[in-house]
Amino acid sequence: MNTPSHAILNLFILNQQMRTQASGAVFIGVILPEVLIFLFYFLMKFGYRLPSNQI
Repeated sequence: MNTPSHAILNLFILNQQMRTQASGAVFIGVILPEVLIFLFYFLMKFGYRLPSNQI
């Protein structure tokens, strides 16, 4: 995962005024894909009881 680099790159591209207004949206856009991957893993591991090598 490249979460830190995505956040840094997005905040670097935005100018200072936009950076303060869009920092919440950048944070959500960077973290949301990671959260979904963890939710998928935990659902498969504990909900469907699949072994980790099969997931």
